[in-house]
Amino acid sequence: MSDPLYKSAMLSADMITPDGTGIVLASRILKGSIKERVTGSDIFSGLSRLLNKAGGYRYFFLGSSQEILALIKENIEHKFPKIEVVGTYSPPFKTEFSPEENKAMVDVVNRVRPDVLWVGMTAPKQEKWIYEHRDILD
Repeated sequence: MSDPLYKSAMLSADMITPDGTGIVLASRILKGSIKERVTGSDIFSGLSRLLNKAGGYRYFFLGSSQEILALIKENIEHKFPKIEVVGTYSPPFKTEFSPEENKAMVDVVNRVRPDVLWVGMTAPKQEKWIYEHRDILD
């Protein structure tokens, strides 16, 4: 972990999940407590089922292409009709965003005030983006 920003993001995370099979295998070899993978899609599906049952929750999706975001929105409307997708944003595909691009992303999220913000930008960019902006996201 030579990237200090990524290290800070990981150390301050509220939750880190064993997404890869290598983590599970290492845990088994080292007699650790991790018994199975927990992927982002596992968390997404489980939380969405719970929030759909409760009703009245709002999602925002940040990242990916416009085409994929449209498919995600359609999928949510079909599978989880009590969850409202209040926004999507497809940032430019690049290694780093300018301060203006970051401000635009934060502003659009804050304007619609979702209950859950799903960020999918590729690792480690998404972890670093969340870490850098979480204190100014409403």
